[in-house]
Amino acid sequence: MKNSLNRFIVTAALILSFTSSSKAFAVWAPNWERPLLQSNMDVIESNGAFEQAHDVTLVMNKRDNSKEAATSLTLEFTVEHKDGSLEDFSYVMPIQDIKYTRCGTTYFNATLKLYDPDMATGYFPEVSVVLERKGPIMLRGCGQIGAFPGSPRGLGRALLADESRLSQKNLWLAKVEFKESGSVQSLSVMKLKGAPSDVFTIQGLESR
Repeated sequence: MKNSLNRFIVTAALILSFTSSSKAFAVWAPNWERPLLQSNMDVIESNGAFEQAHDVTLVMNKRDNSKEAATSLTLEFTVEHKDGSLEDFSYVMPIQDIKYTRCGTTYFNATLKLYDPDMATGYFPEVSVVLERKGPIMLRGCGQIGAFPGSPRGLGRALLADESRLSQKNLWLAKVEFKESGSVQSLSVMKLKGAPSDVFTIQGLESR
């Protein structure tokens, strides 16, 4: 009788543990920026503050209580300084605007203002990303679309020299800018490309 009781207790504990572990993937939190897609990005071009940037990762997030396609982008990268030291950076940038095109491409515009604690300096830096997500379809005439809205058409042709990429669903192109204004004036730019993959969560998979 005692052995049977012990077996029952162990079995019940295992079932409870398995159920709890499974539910961990199904947690829903109204303000959680849930990661949906992630890509290790290749640096096509960089200058200024991004000149020695590498190990760049871009993540697309969606707030659990939002109906938008995405609500923020997370940008992480490492910069190697002239003395050989490494510095890691991580920014979560709210998405202000999402634009859809007839070619199936979507543009996500995200910006994060980085305020100097000493407001008297008038120093107002910000980091922004324009992410171009290629669509699964290709319509006639779509081969002339530029890579980034408002940019010279040559930029689009440089990044999309092979126009067949327009038919690839699994492609991200991104332009990152770090602007400094006020007492300091500068602009650093980094251009990236990568192939995103799913970040596993139950809700994340259901949202696509």
